[in-house]
Amino acid sequence: MPNTLNKTENPKKFVIVTETLDGFGFAKHLIEEGNEVLMAYRMQEDEENPDEFDKVGEGVVKKIPLDEIMEDRNAYREWYWLFDLNHHYQDSEILRSEGFKVLGSSELMWKMEHDRQF
Repeated sequence: MPNTLNKTENPKKFVIVTETLDGFGFAKHLIEEGNEVLMAYRMQEDEENPDEFDKVGEGVVKKIPLDEIMEDRNAYREWYWLFDLNHHYQDSEILRSEGFKVLGSSELMWKMEHDRQF
């Protein structure tokens, strides 16, 4: 029996917020299911390989700087915002406070990981 891809009957729209493009595999899976996906990033460029980031996901997923998408976030109000790691909690908290659908990263998560006294 051939391996057929299960396309979702109700495609959704996702913004995957990333720092290192670790979420690319997840993004690719969501796209293969028929969903629309954007990857929003804010990361430090690798000084030795400044073009490496541009190569990841090229031609597969659209990548937008996180600052740009946050500035125009109301255009993505009905999208699901997925933070692939525990980073950029300030942005996730802004989105939550404005009623966006957000999964991952929060101030509490960040404190639990980075503030030993907390």
